[in-house]
Amino acid sequence: MQTDLLQPNQNHFNLLRLIAAIQVAFFHADALLPQLVNWPLVTFLKKALWYFPGVNIFYFISGFLIWRSFEQSGNNLKLFYLKRVKRIYPGLYGALIFTVICLYIAGQFNVEPRFYEKIVRWFIAQLTLMQYYAPKIFQHYATGIPNGPLWSVAVELQFYLLVPFLYRLLKSKSLAFKNVVIILMSIITFVFNHYQEYFMEFNYRFQVVYFSVLNFFHFFGIGILIYLNFSILKDAFVKNGKRLILLYTFFAILCAQRNIVLNTYEAESFTLVVNLLLALFVFSVAFLPIKKQGYFIQLNDFSYGLYLYHVPIINVILTYGLVSHANAIFWAAAITFAIVSWYIIEKPFLKRK
Repeated sequence: MQTDLLQPNQNHFNLLRLIAAIQVAFFHADALLPQLVNWPLVTFLKKALWYFPGVNIFYFISGFLIWRSFEQSGNNLKLFYLKRVKRIYPGLYGALIFTVICLYIAGQFNVEPRFYEKIVRWFIAQLTLMQYYAPKIFQHYATGIPNGPLWSVAVELQFYLLVPFLYRLLKSKSLAFKNVVIILMSIITFVFNHYQEYFMEFNYRFQVVYFSVLNFFHFFGIGILIYLNFSILKDAFVKNGKRLILLYTFFAILCAQRNIVLNTYEAESFTLVVNLLLALFVFSVAFLPIKKQGYFIQLNDFSYGLYLYHVPIINVILTYGLVSHANAIFWAAAITFAIVSWYIIEKPFLKRK
């Protein structure tokens, strides 16, 4: 299992995460800011790009790398969680401070006791494991949610909590048994995702269940299965990777041309097919041969900062009516904050012992 392909400077996982973050930011900006152009070709390309959903890609990669990370930690819970905390929370707290400053300047804070109680509750949720929580007190602020995409971070954190216990449960089992368990768990969460809207009302309790690893484990499961069977699959990715990349790209273009709707997070038979093919695309790209000039992206991860800051920046643009050059302002600010977040916050914390 330990091959050079899994070393940080021998694969394209950082590049893939950056592309995934750009995809998410692009569609949020496209939906919330004035569109630059509405040409038929641009509309078609957006439909094709929709078939490369960023959050799904994040979860595939996370299933693969987080399982490996715990294996590499020597089954050491403290070491594993310390690494996860250092990677997630410093950047997350930096974005939270920025969001709070923006809310305060925009006059969204109120000194009334009931309002203060809701603010404290929201703040605690952002600091812990419930980043999807957004009280109605912010409904009149720009998009109505201070930082909506953070729901996926909450799901990711829950996956981190699950991995050590699942790994230990399966550690002494055969590869076939591990595969069966991960597949069964993925099927259960897929079925749950498909049917949960029929027996739950949309409220905060629904959000706790919906934004949970119980609802999204099948995405991570694909990545885990690829890691568990990597010694078998790696040759396919290396030798046939370019063919798999072209195959999925052609598939995405064909679906866009036929206006086939993809419900990105919903468990449907078509979505399942798309995600399986997308996973083959993702890991084929990950293990394409690397050139020396590619090392910069492989050793610097700007994706998390871009993901954390892009919606707070959109909220600022909408709040102050900066619509005349909205897209230029958005991308300049988003890229700047992503770079600053990595070099000033994320990377220094990762280097701390």
